[in-house]
Amino acid sequence: MAGLPEPGDRLQEETEAARAAADYVRARAVRLQAEAAWHRAEARRLVRRARAAYFADPVSGDVFACASPRRWHHEAMTGGSRRSDQRDWDASDRDDAAERRDAAAERRDQRASERDLAADERRKEVRGTEDELRAGLRRAGLQDAAAAQRDEEAGRREDSAVGAGLSPEELGVLRKHARADREAAAADRTAANADRYALHTYLNDAIGRRAAEAGDRGAAESDRRAAASDRRSAHTDRDAALADRQESAVERAMNQHPEDFS
Repeated sequence: MAGLPEPGDRLQEETEAARAAADYVRARAVRLQAEAAWHRAEARRLVRRARAAYFADPVSGDVFACASPRRWHHEAMTGGSRRSDQRDWDASDRDDAAERRDAAAERRDQRASERDLAADERRKEVRGTEDELRAGLRRAGLQDAAAAQRDEEAGRREDSAVGAGLSPEELGVLRKHARADREAAAADRTAANADRYALHTYLNDAIGRRAAEAGDRGAAESDRRAAASDRRSAHTDRDAALADRQESAVERAMNQHPEDFS
């Protein structure tokens, strides 16, 4: 019939479709087998890691101290190169961390020195403030003494004027001088009080500066302790980096020359 495919053509198409389906199934089976092989290899790697941790030397932590060389050769053949590269990268990272910690320690030492210098400057300022305090005390004492002397002189003038039988005009002049002396004495006392107020201000400032000095020295000591801790951590990082590189070298040697470890 016109327009219908021949039986031979339909059979060929069905055969090609079956072959394509079979090819897909075979490709999928190969892919699944590859994935299964990868999972088995990963499981073996995890088992080897667990065994390495179990057989590691409890003192040094060296996994080669107790483990079998043949087993480690097999591990090196299956994945030691990647692991050695990873250890080398870890060693480089630890070296970088050690350098950063050393730089941080240097910065902290520098900051501690700056704080010590600031504390020394504050101590000098406090000493200057104490000198000003002593000068203010002397000045206030002199002004109080001058005020008392003027009061005494004013009182003596008034007493002598009353006892001398002076005229009212002369008595008024003497009292005017006595009033001026008393006003001068009051001015001296005002100046003495101002000096004392300044003295208390300087005293509070000195207390604040001493507290700031103590804070600077305490911060400097904290910075130095932190710097020492950074240097210890840097030393630990470098030791770990060296251990990683040594372990990588042993693994590569076992991988390249297995006969030396059999």
